Amino acid sequence: DGQTFKDAFEHGAQRRTFSGIIHDSMNTGTVLVGQKLSKEERYNWLKKYGVGEFTGIELTGEEQGIIADWRDWDGRQQYTVLFGQGVAQTPLQTAMIFQALGNKGVRLKPRIVDAIIDADGTEHKRAVEPGERMVSEETAASCLTLMENVVEQGHARPAKVTGYRVGGKTGTAETPSEKGGYDGNTTSFIGVAPIENPQFLVAVTMQRPEGSVGANGTTAEFSKIMEKTLHTYNVPRSTGEPELIPIFADGKSNG
Repeated sequence: DGQTFKDAFEHGAQRRTFSGIIHDSMNTGTVLVGQKLSKEERYNWLKKYGVGEFTGIELTGEEQGIIADWRDWDGRQQYTVLFGQGVAQTPLQTAMIFQALGNKGVRLKPRIVDAIIDADGTEHKRAVEPGERMVSEETAASCLTLMENVVEQGHARPAKVTGYRVGGKTGTAETPSEKGGYDGNTTSFIGVAPIENPQFLVAVTMQRPEGSVGANGTTAEFSKIMEKTLHTYNVPRSTGEPELIPIFADGKSNG
């Protein structure tokens, strides 16, 4: 439609698998896949996952996020929403999307209070609200496989945790300046483990890192936090092997 999109790295024509597109965060491939959905469908899926909605967590001052109605999207925003530049949201809102995939396709409401304990030690557990199914268990499992390939084959290898299968995704956004325009980047990594039966999710966000965006440390910090968490709660180590997907359509994993 007259719009030009580029990736963060230079390359010639390539025939990639969808996993290969996600592997390198390719805007071009994401647009090619995402445009198979109508604009209204794109909007409805984003809203279903909570984009532009309060999460309901018991904290004041939560930001709602921003997503324009699909009828107001211009020729470019209809595509930028597919790779995140056309929306704005908090780290928690993003984390809850991954939570749904790690929870076999069921999205829960985030909360900070697990129980209230009286002075005499009596514990009153807070009820967990029923979740909402986003996608089938099969679709959620496929997404986890894509996420594991990002860690196993992509630039997110520092996110690995010894003894556990891990899946996740890097994120990079331009940081708005108070003076208008942009004055830096916001980078993140969100992942779950163990991938065969996720028990924990860790989300790391870094504002305006100095130096190379691709080497800012969110994946390494994720690994440290996730490893400590898995060990603290005595989560059994993984026994299966990753399901590796070729990056290119010819079955190869390198150019």
